[in-house]
Amino acid sequence: MKADRMGTWTEQVRARMGWMSPAQRKASAAPGELRLTCSGCKHFYLKEIPNRDGGVGNCSPYCGHPDAAGRMGHATRESALCDRWEMKP
Repeated sequence: MKADRMGTWTEQVRARMGWMSPAQRKASAAPGELRLTCSGCKHFYLKEIPNRDGGVGNCSPYCGHPDAAGRMGHATRESALCDRWEMKP
């Protein structure tokens, strides 16, 4: 998963949102900013992935920001970060 201006549509949206992977965030962040992650954002949610028998097989971290790609947002990582981060209420 990456942010790329010339990549797929979702990668282009991530690039416009200023999305950084967990490794990029740790390398470029000031010590006080390390606590800001997607999992602490108000737009973050876990999307349930059903298994074959109809139960919930897994959960995938998603960004549901209005500017995110797709109808329900796009996949992210819990320890990633973007420029659209907002505190949970």
